[in-house]
Amino acid sequence: MELKFLQELGTQKAPALERLELDVSEFFPISIEHVVGHSFFKRPLPKLRILYLSQILFPWSLVPRGQLTQLIVSLDRETSIVNSKVSQHDDLDQLIGLLVDCPSLEVLTLENCLPAMLSNSSGGEQTIHLPRLSRLCLGGSNSRIMNLLKMLKLSSPPTLRLNCTSNKTVTHNRANYEILPFLSTHFNGPTPVKFRSLEINAGRVIDMVASTSLPMSSSPYTHVIQTDSDAELSLSFYRVVKLNRADIPRRVCDVLCLSNLDFLSVHSGSPNQSKNWSEVFQHCTEVTTVQVHGCGTIGLLQALTPPKLAITTACGRQRERKGGDNGRRAWAEAPRDDDNHGPAPVHVPIFPKLTSLTLESLDFTDAIPGFGVLYDLVLRAVQWRKANKTPLTTLWIERCVISEEQASALEKLVSGFQWHHVEGYYPSKEGDSEDYSSELGDSGDDHSDTSDPGVQ
Repeated sequence: MELKFLQELGTQKAPALERLELDVSEFFPISIEHVVGHSFFKRPLPKLRILYLSQILFPWSLVPRGQLTQLIVSLDRETSIVNSKVSQHDDLDQLIGLLVDCPSLEVLTLENCLPAMLSNSSGGEQTIHLPRLSRLCLGGSNSRIMNLLKMLKLSSPPTLRLNCTSNKTVTHNRANYEILPFLSTHFNGPTPVKFRSLEINAGRVIDMVASTSLPMSSSPYTHVIQTDSDAELSLSFYRVVKLNRADIPRRVCDVLCLSNLDFLSVHSGSPNQSKNWSEVFQHCTEVTTVQVHGCGTIGLLQALTPPKLAITTACGRQRERKGGDNGRRAWAEAPRDDDNHGPAPVHVPIFPKLTSLTLESLDFTDAIPGFGVLYDLVLRAVQWRKANKTPLTTLWIERCVISEEQASALEKLVSGFQWHHVEGYYPSKEGDSEDYSSELGDSGDDHSDTSDPGVQ
């Protein structure tokens, strides 16, 4: 039915058409290379401004030039185009020629349709100037995305959404890091883009969304990241080697300007991923709201909390303070470093202006080395901030394993305490339910890149 409709479309005239959307509801894309002649219609489309094509393979030469302000082309998955009937859709020169001839573009989306030749291109040989571009969305293998980005010359940083798929054969997924210099240049120009909110989902697929504005609502359940939002930066990394899943968020944060960060949301269900959150966010002194979801975020909670205290005895020795003290004893001074005969470095919790904390999908009975159990860690964080006259004003506990006694103790310390207890809820002890892929990715991942060498 879709093919017949497209065949009939090529015989029609539409000189007054300003917007054209064609979306094929087929699992495999349909080729229209030999269905139409020199355009999608019988005659030119002088007034066409917006063109949206989904699940359609076509020669880039069919797209009208000059007047387009929005060009959106998407395929469900990036595949190797080897059939001669659709080879022109994989023609890099045709795509470059199209973009060069469309300087008025304001929105450009190319999802999983970038030519395979970009994988082996070094980029930069051809400059594509898009001075009006305000939104850029690219999806596909890392090499194709990066080599196209090297060709683009943009007058100002547009809203950027990149869905990057790693090549399995790249040692340690080096291609994941190739985007970092581009992000640094893109957002750290003469007037750096200062982000106020950051959302991280560090699961099998790594999603990151950074925005210069705050979320419309500070309520929980925000760990489902909307990567198609209007945020200035949306990143998704597919097929990431497990060794790098903790490292990628850290490196991305390193190249972004986060000194004005106010809102932070982190979703990580894998307890085995080592993240030095204190190092990542140590300069983010303006953060007031933090939302954490999953047992992989316990390291971040530790960074919010001073270490287990010591109580000095009459003989000058120190003993560990018991978790059941509940803050009734005075806080001890920093312990001495016997080797240097001076005070040991004092751990200062991050986010000194933190006032709102949301905890989701956590088990308060989990053992935390150096702190007792998770409940002790959270209690200590709340007590410390209250003692230092920077108390939490809001504490949300959602879908967590916590006793009524523990919840009551926290409620007495935080005026804006909310606990939505779900009877019988127990988060997984085995980490992220999606984190089942092998060291080099999940062979069943729908976002595979079967066109770059070695991926098949």
